[in-house]
Amino acid sequence: MLIKPATTLKKIQDERQKKKAETNLLFASTFYQIVDFKCKCMACGLSKPELQQSFSISYIRNGYFEYNVYKNTLEAYTGRVLVDKPGYQYSVRHIRSISDECTIFDFTDEFYHQIGEKYGNGITWYLQNKDRSSLLLDCGVELDYWHSLIRSKIRNSATSRLEMDDLIIQLLTAVIGHMSSPATRKVLAEKNIKFHLLAIEKAKEFIAEKFTEDFSLLDVARYCCVSPFHFSRIFKQITSYTPHQYLLSYRLQHAAMLINSTSLSLTEICYMSGFSRSDYFSAAFSKKYKISPSQFRQANRV
Repeated sequence: MLIKPATTLKKIQDERQKKKAETNLLFASTFYQIVDFKCKCMACGLSKPELQQSFSISYIRNGYFEYNVYKNTLEAYTGRVLVDKPGYQYSVRHIRSISDECTIFDFTDEFYHQIGEKYGNGITWYLQNKDRSSLLLDCGVELDYWHSLIRSKIRNSATSRLEMDDLIIQLLTAVIGHMSSPATRKVLAEKNIKFHLLAIEKAKEFIAEKFTEDFSLLDVARYCCVSPFHFSRIFKQITSYTPHQYLLSYRLQHAAMLINSTSLSLTEICYMSGFSRSDYFSAAFSKKYKISPSQFRQANRV
């Protein structure tokens, strides 16, 4: 579903389309737009400086590049989220011959100021720091889940404008949560970045599509074209989760979304989230969220 974006966001998208890249407007509402960005240049040098014109969140689906902005040089690659404030010049340099693919969420200036008013206390260190224009976050299951759900809704044309607005707020809240209490960033070995990131992202795609089904480690490893032992080892090294831990967290994230946004029974939600036993679902949910599924529903309806 496409809706004409606000004038300022439309101007940003028009400027992107002048680049040597494929950019497609996926969805737009009154306070944001979602853009699919694919840079076909895999061996270019440092790009010309450009001005960041909006507050944006870029989910890096593929690629490995150096992002130079103001006083900082950030190493951006598959599985990270790039957060940018408006008003700063940036340039990009490819590190490896991997095409860059991002889902970009641009927000209007008015909404950016509202973010500062609502979440300012938790992220003042970023919003009010003139020397910090951009930052990188490691995704984690929560950001992976919301990004995957949004892309799925767009792909299937299965959402209303109001529903998508709500999903964007959920994604933004998750990003700000990571900004408020950022985890220690793992430093990945060069060989992991060069050879294994794409396999891990393929595994995440597989889990996002099949998380309600019963599949084995071998199924995922085959999909990624690696051995089960090797896959299990590199998945833990890069994501900090075992494959089973990641799947469990993904299922629980989906269950929490359904509990919060639907009137489905907890038993229905249990099975729709990939669990085969309600007692196991309840125990796993309580362990993760420190509250039972029924208490979670009551708390979010107050």
